[in-house]
Formats: sequence, structure tokens, C-alpha cells
Amino acid sequence: MKILISCGHGGTDPGVTGYTGVPEHALTCTQGNLIAKYLKAEGHTVKVCIEEWSANNFRVRSRKGCDVAVSLHFNGFNGKANGTEVLYSNYTSVASRVLRAINSTLGLSNRGLKKRSDLYVFWHNNFDCLIETCFIDNKHDYDTYKAKQEEVAKAIAYAIINKPMSKPYGWEQHGNHWYYRQSDGTLAKDRLGYVGSDFYYFDKQGRRGGGVFKVNGRYYHFSNETGKAVQGWYTTKDGKKMYFDRDGKSAVGLVYIGKDQYCFDKNGFLKIGKFKATLITDSDGKVVKGC
Repeated sequence: MKILISCGHGGTDPGVTGYTGVPEHALTCTQGNLIAKYLKAEGHTVKVCIEEWSANNFRVRSRKGCDVAVSLHFNGFNGKANGTEVLYSNYTSVASRVLRAINSTLGLSNRGLKKRSDLYVFWHNNFDCLIETCFIDNKHDYDTYKAKQEEVAKAIAYAIINKPMSKPYGWEQHGNHWYYRQSDGTLAKDRLGYVGSDFYYFDKQGRRGGGVFKVNGRYYHFSNETGKAVQGWYTTKDGKKMYFDRDGKSAVGLVYIGKDQYCFDKNGFLKIGKFKATLITDSDGKVVKGC
């Protein structure tokens, strides 16, 4: 396959400026060469060119003879706008694959596919897509991209040639959330389970849970910082006491904790006093007379 990669901006127009002062053109050139490296490693022919800007002229190399042509850019606006978007004119699957690849790698806001027939790279050169990886004047976007620019380049390259990414298993952070990729390449979702020797909860989106909440009708306690199950006593904001086992699951009914027996209601709250005339606890909730 022959692939054209056009590095956005150049000449008298360096593009937008990142919050660190780095111009867009410097980033597109670096990204273009990284993408080319992965495409060439897969046996493809790659042309990397620089868009030529001047006061009265703008020129992009023709895609003639190339199977795929993409233009690389980065966004900038007001320091607050954020996310990834891919522009196109005549829709091809390349655009949607590239957008999915970048989103799955960076985890930034997905601004989607946008039709822009007015852009030169489309109406004059019929490129497959124009990629806006992130907003480089947004600190979070820029820092996230710089930390993963090699991974992003590989993801874009594989999306262009429609090759699945082989994703190693392990922890992944996207934005403010943590996820766990299993050995089969899928994310752990909507379940409780062990990762190594520690117990965790993952919601329906695959996000690691933290705090005290119900799962399948039972309260669990997981650390907000690490996501690991928390064992021990816990006092709610309204003063109710609960006890969670090593898997973070709330104690229910009569339970021994150490040498002492306690009674918890069906929601996991410690019961204190006299119950059913046969069960009596002291002021700490310890059972002093059982059934």
C-alpha cells in the first residue's frame, strides 16, 4: 500500500501554539515521522511531506498514486476546549478507524467525525481525512498526548492499514479513571473480581470503583485512591456502623469479628440493643446473649 502523510502547517505559518510554546508544525512533523516508522515496518511505501504555507499560497502534495492520504494537525482555541476530532469530505472508513484508535489510546473527549468539504486538502486533493489529535493549548490534552505520542502514532498507523492493535493486559488510565485490560484484550466490566491478590469492582463502562456503594444488593467498600477492597469498620455520615470483610463486602446477620460476635441488619448496619427477646448486644454492638 502507498500512503501519503501530510504534516500540517509549515513555511510562514507554524500553526497554533501549544501551552508550552511548541508550534503545531513541530508536533505534526514529529507525529508524521513516527507514523511512517510503523507503516514502513509493516512493509508499506510512505511519503511524508510538509504543507507549504506563504502569504499568498498554500500547497499540499498531490495524493496521485497513493492508496491513502491523511493530513496531520493539532487544535487550539482558548485553552479550555479539548478532545479529538477527525475531519473528512467524502467519507471513507479510514476516518472512523483513526478516530476510534486515537480515542482508545488517549481517552480524551471524543468530538467525533466532522464533514468539511470546504478545506483545501479535500476539495483539491481528495484526502481521506484530516486528523486533529488534541488541543495543544489545553494543558491536560497536551500532557496526555506527549506522554503517549509513540502509542498514538502506532495506533494511527495501524488504523490506516486496518490492522488490529495488540493490547497487552494490565492497568490503563484514561482521563481520571482507571481500567483493567484482561489477557484476552477486553476490559473488565460490570463485575467484582481479583486482580492479583487484590479485590476490585469495575462498572459497566469498565471504570474501577471507589467508595461505599451497592453491588447486586450488597454494600461494598473500595478505596477511592487505589480501588482495592477495604477491610474493617466503617462509620457512615449519619453515624451508622458497618463492617467489611477482606473482599470489601459488608457483614450481614450474625458475624464473628475476632473473638466477638456482632449482629448486622440486611443492609449491613450494626444493630445495638435487644432483638426478638433472645438477642441482646451491649453498647458497642457485641452480642452478650444469643439465640
